[in-house]
Amino acid sequence: MRRDLRLPPDGAGALGDEDLVWAVTAPAFEAADIYGTPEELDETLLLLTPGQRALLAIHWCVSEVCNGGFDQFFANSTGILAAEALDGFRRVGATEYAAIVTEAMNVFEGGVVPLDREGRNRQLDSGADETSSILSKLDDRFYVDLESLTAIRAEYVRAHLDEFVRAPDPTA
Repeated sequence: MRRDLRLPPDGAGALGDEDLVWAVTAPAFEAADIYGTPEELDETLLLLTPGQRALLAIHWCVSEVCNGGFDQFFANSTGILAAEALDGFRRVGATEYAAIVTEAMNVFEGGVVPLDREGRNRQLDSGADETSSILSKLDDRFYVDLESLTAIRAEYVRAHLDEFVRAPDPTA
């Protein structure tokens, strides 16, 4: 049986944007295993709704880019979520961020970020100076308006509550 990781019916309440986004992301954050194999990650991602997957991947992307740039996002275990992050930005309507992530992913051969950490780091290291310069410029663009990204995610959640909050039990 598939575990339902959505919030209980009263779980979202009247939260502000930032609190709402974290409240609905937290169950996915706890469930997803980004440190194992791609197959293990896929197993945990299957537990999530498309919206939960999107917000989880966006969360990791934002956290890593804000901490150490795209270099860090791709080099760390979180890089396994690069394609999910791109899909997530598109899903929630954050088109500017999707464009930046696409450009960042283009430092990899064919624009495809390897799922294995070694493969990502090998490609990052192969053109280190040029790659670092490209990613650094993209970092700067990424940081410009993170508040609007929070609002965009919250708006998506409110418009798609069924992806994040369970319906009330009619028998209760």
